[in-house]
Amino acid sequence: MAKKAIKKDKSTAAKTGSPAARKRGRGRHFFIYILVGVLLMLSPPIAALLIVGLLPTLTMLLADTGAYKSLRLNAMFAFNLAGVLPFMVQLWDAGASMDGFKTLAGDLTVWAIMYGAAFVGATMLWLGPVLAAAAQQILNGEAARRVEKQLKLLVEEWGDDVIRSSAAQDKKGAPSHPKTGAGR
Repeated sequence: MAKKAIKKDKSTAAKTGSPAARKRGRGRHFFIYILVGVLLMLSPPIAALLIVGLLPTLTMLLADTGAYKSLRLNAMFAFNLAGVLPFMVQLWDAGASMDGFKTLAGDLTVWAIMYGAAFVGATMLWLGPVLAAAAQQILNGEAARRVEKQLKLLVEEWGDDVIRSSAAQDKKGAPSHPKTGAGR
């Protein structure tokens, strides 16, 4: 019982932005800062391409607030990284030089692909809930039509007593089947 209470407190802390939740998030941020620092020391051109290419994700990291921020950020990061990664590999194969970085940075196609992938990610984040709601509405409409069809069949078989309120049914008792007399 005590463990459940502790788990509940931790999840509540994470939702409310308490110091405990912020402390857990600092470790992840610290790891990212160390990783970027090491990358800057080992290969500044690749680190520069990564930072410039991931600007849409970094902007979302700073600007996005609200529920499910980390999920949206992960989705945006995945799409954005998919646009940046091919050029990081290309730069690595070319020797990871600043001249190679300048060549890539001067190519409009590179920018279009990197930021286009981020745009696709942002579009998916915007359209996903809309499309899911539309699909759910269609499914709910079909389910409602099936229930109405079943109700119509029940009314044909049992009569209008089937659709009376439950309070009236409780006073009267269960209706009997019109053909067999079963049910009372």
